[in-house]
Amino acid sequence: MKTAKRYITVRFTTELALEVPIDFDHDTIDYWLNEGTRCASNTIVELHDTLGRQDAIGAMNGGLQPCHCMVSHHEYLRESTPEDLERCAIERWGEN
Repeated sequence: MKTAKRYITVRFTTELALEVPIDFDHDTIDYWLNEGTRCASNTIVELHDTLGRQDAIGAMNGGLQPCHCMVSHHEYLRESTPEDLERCAIERWGEN
C-alpha cells in the first residue's frame, strides 16, 4: 500500500568554508554572495565537493560516511504552495 504524501517547504541552512580574495571585507563578501555575478548553484557544487573531501577522509579513517549534519539545519516553513512547487520545478500540484 502506497503511503499518501504531501509537499512541504523548508529552509535549509549550512555553513561552508569558502575561499575569497584576501581584500574582501564583509560588505564585499555579502555582495559577492548575494547580489553580484556569483550563481547560488556554485554553493551546491561546493557542498558536493566538501562531501567528496569528507568521503575521502572517511575512507582513510575506517570508512566513515560523509555527513553534513554538524553544519546544516532544516526548518519547516509551511505547506507548499503552487508557487513553491513551480519554483522547485515540480510540474503539477500533488504530483508524487
